[in-house]
Amino acid sequence: ACLGSSFAVETIDIVWQHQRATYVDTPTAEACTEELLMTMVEQNYLERAGESKYRWIHDKIQQAASFLLEEEIRASFRRNIGEVLYRELSENKLKTCLFEVANLLNTATAGVTNIEYAK
Repeated sequence: ACLGSSFAVETIDIVWQHQRATYVDTPTAEACTEELLMTMVEQNYLERAGESKYRWIHDKIQQAASFLLEEEIRASFRRNIGEVLYRELSENKLKTCLFEVANLLNTATAGVTNIEYAK
């Protein structure tokens, strides 16, 4: 839900790659991600929006999923996603989703500035 109304599987993979190292071994995490996405499609939360893209069926469903996290945790998570994408995306990929990454980085997190990203 923090990635927006639609997202590519590649984006999820980039973000989860950093989480996997900390919490779950890679083969298990990859299988879990695929299974989770398929389950969410089957239960009409998501729909396929192309070969490797998904989108939320309705903005209210995305909003409900987002509100499962407390506001402070959600803001921190969104900022972390922005930082990962900023570091990991190639220059060409970053150009195509620059506004989305900037919005994630601009998520209000107490005591954090965006000076290093402005350079």
